[in-house]
Amino acid sequence: MPSIQVPYAVEGGLSIDGKYLLNGTGVPGSTTVTDTAVKGSLYTDDATGLAYAKDTAGSGTDKWSQFATLSELNAAILGIEWRSPVDVVETTLRADVAAAVTAANVADTVDGETILASSRVLLSNLTSGTENVYIVSGSTGNWTFTEEGNTPTNGDALLVKAGTSAGQQWRRNATEWVQNDTADASESGYIRDFVGKSAAGIETPTYGTNNVVTNGDTLETGVEKLDAEIGVAVATAQSRTTGSISDQAINLNIEALDDSIGGDVTTIKSRTAGPILAANSTNANVSALDEAIGNDVTTIQSRTAGPMLAANTVNANLSALDDAIGADVTPNARTNNPIVASNTVLANTEVLDDAIGVTPTSTNIISASAAVNTNLSSLDAALHVASKSATKTSLTTIDTIDSELVDDYQRIEWVITAQSVGTPANVYSCKLAAIHDGSTSDAGNVDYSIFGALTTGTKPTGLTFTVDLDGSTTTQTMRLRAVSTDAVNITAYRAAM
Repeated sequence: MPSIQVPYAVEGGLSIDGKYLLNGTGVPGSTTVTDTAVKGSLYTDDATGLAYAKDTAGSGTDKWSQFATLSELNAAILGIEWRSPVDVVETTLRADVAAAVTAANVADTVDGETILASSRVLLSNLTSGTENVYIVSGSTGNWTFTEEGNTPTNGDALLVKAGTSAGQQWRRNATEWVQNDTADASESGYIRDFVGKSAAGIETPTYGTNNVVTNGDTLETGVEKLDAEIGVAVATAQSRTTGSISDQAINLNIEALDDSIGGDVTTIKSRTAGPILAANSTNANVSALDEAIGNDVTTIQSRTAGPMLAANTVNANLSALDDAIGADVTPNARTNNPIVASNTVLANTEVLDDAIGVTPTSTNIISASAAVNTNLSSLDAALHVASKSATKTSLTTIDTIDSELVDDYQRIEWVITAQSVGTPANVYSCKLAAIHDGSTSDAGNVDYSIFGALTTGTKPTGLTFTVDLDGSTTTQTMRLRAVSTDAVNITAYRAAM
């Protein structure tokens, strides 16, 4: 029968010529048997499988040296310089070494591991100060960290014994400590540059603009805010020949709306409220603008100048209408204006277009090519000088009923009616014609005649009409004046010639 090899079991270790063969959990040098072991003794760590040899007599982990693994040998061949292992790595961002010590003194731990005098701690994430290995000294709640004399250089490497980084290999690159067996330092640097970080460690983002996102927002929070600002897809696309929007990319819709709105207009009016709101998302405002623009124009009037077209942009049609409307006038109060605040832009454009109407065909005073307000001003000027009514109520003392500039007209006729206030049945009516001798110079004389007089009842007592001159140069006027003993209400209609 073949022989069977049975391992020889030794409880508590083996001594050969005074040299110990030991095993246990953790780094040797912290128990009585490993402290009393002579130089040349061997030790294996049951937890990590690492092997150690005692190279110096005495107690303490520094009396033992770890055998290099194959990966460590390969790293050494590639130029990595191994330093003594550390007990734990502090990866939490600390302002400086003092802040790291303060944190350690709270519960006598670093990275969840209890620290002791002579513990070796790698501070890998400091805002200021040297990121290096520090030796712990002192006592519970009153620890001190002293930097190891080995200055960190590119290529330094070490093994971590405990904590969340237990069993990991950390390496120093040109600027920082990185976990060597998970990610290359250059790749870490590339990722940091890609996301915009200025250095290793925890850093709150600083954005170039803060229209929506806020400095300190995480990337996920920033993306969520931008997504909320963009809003849901456009849902109220109008029907237009050109420039319509649809459920497409934002910039494509903005371009479509921009095409529909067209170039700048030069006459901007004030409005109580616009269709867009500051609180709306981008797409909500795009939809609101699209609704305000409305559908294509369908009621095109025929005019010689200023016509609007269905194919025009909004601003092109607004400019055409603005040309047709002309300069500002002083508006009178009207019960109904042609436009309505709740209408869309194009709906109001159409009602304005209807209100303006077709090109005028009667051109005695107005011009077919003139703007609406220009023609209105011409008509208003003609009506002002050609015909006007004036009234006076309860007149007794002499007063001016009406007047006209001497420079405008040389002959004026008035149709006058006077009614007694006390006795309404007493009414007197007549025509009065008046002329003056002014031309390029002031008038000096005036003549007038009353004719066509009519009376019901009796003429009001003391009622008399006269015409005189008042003022000089360009402000000289010819005045119709009246006086009466009985109180009278007078109306005079003027016709200038």
